Amino acid sequence: AEDGIRDYKVTGVQTCALPIWTLSSQLRSQMEAGFRRRDINHLKNIFEMYNRVIFRMKRNNIKLLFIGLILIFFGCGDRGKNQQTHSLGESKYSAWLSYQRTELGVKLYIKDPDHKMPTQVVWCTSTPQKIKATNSNTIVLNVDNLKVATNAATHVGMMVTLNARDCIGAVSLGKYLYDPKVKDRFADGLIMEIGSSSIPFEQLIKNKIKLWVSAGMEPLDQAKKERFNALGIHWIPNYDWREEHPLGKAEWLLFFGAITNRFDKAERQFKAICKQIGRAHV
Repeated sequence: AEDGIRDYKVTGVQTCALPIWTLSSQLRSQMEAGFRRRDINHLKNIFEMYNRVIFRMKRNNIKLLFIGLILIFFGCGDRGKNQQTHSLGESKYSAWLSYQRTELGVKLYIKDPDHKMPTQVVWCTSTPQKIKATNSNTIVLNVDNLKVATNAATHVGMMVTLNARDCIGAVSLGKYLYDPKVKDRFADGLIMEIGSSSIPFEQLIKNKIKLWVSAGMEPLDQAKKERFNALGIHWIPNYDWREEHPLGKAEWLLFFGAITNRFDKAERQFKAICKQIGRAHV
C-alpha cells in the first residue's frame, strides 16, 4: 500500500511481498525447465541459489528487526523524558499541566494544546499579599475559602475526591449531580446553576465566585477574559480532556488540589491511582 498500488485483490502485506513473489516465479520457471530437460546439475544450482536468496532475506530481516527495536527503544525513552520533564515545573504523565512547590504555595503551569495562548502561570497561595504577578500571564490565586465555578462534571468529581465540596460554588446541569452531599448543597442553594448557554456574571458576583474553570469552551470564555478581570474573577482553562494518557488526565487532580489548598492530599491520591494502575498492568 505504501507504493501506491491499489487493487481489490492486493492488501498491504501482499504489496510488500510482491518483489519476493516475482523472484520466486523466476526460480520456479527455471526449475520447471530443469525438470523438463532432466538436468540434475541445473536443478542443484537452482536449489543452491534459492537457499542463498532465502539466507540473505533472513539476514536482512534480522537486521531490519534489530534496527527497528533500537529505534523503538530510543523513541520510547525520549517520549518518557518529554512526559516527565518540562521547561517550567514538573509532571509525570500530563502533557499540558506541570507544577512546582514554592515556599509561598504551588505554581501551576498550563500549556495550550493548540499553541494559540502562552503558558498560563497560576500561583496558588494563602498569602497573596507576598506575591507580585510578573506579567499578564501570571495569576496570583488566593486559595483560602475559594469558590469555584466549573462547566464540567469531571471537575466536580475531582473536588469531591479531595473532599473539597465547600469549594464548589457553581456547576453546569446541576440536576445530573451524583454525589449526595453535593446534591444537597445544590438543593439548598449553596451551589448555583450556571446553565450551558451564556455566563451569568451577575450571579457569579452575587454568589462570591472567584474562579471560573473552563473545559471545552476555552475560545469562547477567553473572549470574555477582560470582563472576568474587571469583575475580579479569575479565568483558568483546564485541558484534562485533551490528555492522551489516562494518567495524564488523572494528574489534573493536582490542579484541583492546588486551587483548593489540598495539594498534599491530591498528591497522595494521584500516587495511589498510579500504583493501582500499575498493579492492574502486572
